[in-house]
Amino acid sequence: YYARLAGKITIQKCQSHPRAPEIEYIPTMLSEENLAALYAACDCFVQPHRAASSGMAVMEAMACGLPVITTEGGGVLDFCSRENAMLLPAREIRQRRGTVGHWKVSGEQIHVEPDTGVLQERMEQVFKNLSEAKQRAELAGVHIRENFSWAKTVDKIEDRFQALQSASGNNRQRSDSSKSTFAKT
Repeated sequence: YYARLAGKITIQKCQSHPRAPEIEYIPTMLSEENLAALYAACDCFVQPHRAASSGMAVMEAMACGLPVITTEGGGVLDFCSRENAMLLPAREIRQRRGTVGHWKVSGEQIHVEPDTGVLQERMEQVFKNLSEAKQRAELAGVHIRENFSWAKTVDKIEDRFQALQSASGNNRQRSDSSKSTFAKT
């Protein structure tokens, strides 16, 4: 919640600039239908981040066929590459602090700092050549839809559990009929 407050304040400052582009701050969760409509209304999805665990929003945008600009770091690297996304170079930051926001933390914290100059260049590149960005986005959408369905995720988890059982000396084999019955999409 503290990040949303800081984001809202930053956006309000940007909105107050006389030459600022239109920015709409959406502080609430959207329904699936409204989220899909929002993606469909966009030309590009931009998410520079310092830390990202799974990058679900990036994956959703890619699945919807949007060009993506995101930081080259964190969980997005599980499905983003230079071929299917516009990655922002970032430098790694390591630090030890007792808190992050209101949360107590221990040990070393690692995050990345994206290159904001390259961010600007990538946004201009999409603006000036949207058709090229859309071609990259089409490839990304196919990659996501073919490799990252919930059914495929369940299969990967079940396969991992089987590997763990086998490694622990439990040699019970799972038959193919016990695989997930979720519809594959």
